Amino acid sequence: MTQKIKLFCILDGDSSAFEVQLDADDSIAALKKAIKKEKEPEFDYIPADKLNLFHVSVPDEGATINLANIESKELLTRATSKISKIFGTSPLPEETINVIIQRPLEDPSTSTSNSEKKRRADDLLPPVLKKKKWTVNGPIRFDAVNQVYYVDPAEHDDNKKILQSVFDREIVMLIGARASGKTTRLYRLITQLTDFGYRCLP
Repeated sequence: MTQKIKLFCILDGDSSAFEVQLDADDSIAALKKAIKKEKEPEFDYIPADKLNLFHVSVPDEGATINLANIESKELLTRATSKISKIFGTSPLPEETINVIIQRPLEDPSTSTSNSEKKRRADDLLPPVLKKKKWTVNGPIRFDAVNQVYYVDPAEHDDNKKILQSVFDREIVMLIGARASGKTTRLYRLITQLTDFGYRCLP
């Protein structure tokens, strides 16, 4: 009967270990596949062979484990090496982490930045929407004031009180629910204050 080996693994920078069980004559490649399966769906995007595994012997104290702080560690580079050759066949120490997993660094040539993703999404918009400078719940910007119909807050008593507070050098805070017009009011206040000779930083 093939001997089973139980290994406790942890991700670099994590504090919670997990268990994988393999046959003693299984390979490091099989260990990587077992780890990938155990970490689904978190590791769905990572090929098993790209995982970096380090053989360690670290007491599991429930604290965060950082690979950089571990002095004695061995990078398992050979996919063909047998589990028994690395970890032996004797029972491993209890409450001990045996493997630290380091996620592969993202390849810059294949990664997509948020700005690039946004640019691609914008490219899919029809021309009429590309020109649109506001959204239903978004603020009305300076350069779009004359292009849309909205209730101008400049004539409200609230705005006049806010302006007076600024003139009196008081601190003003706008509080309200999302899409309640705070940013639009702020933009309008900036326009009014600029007309009074104030220098405003939007």
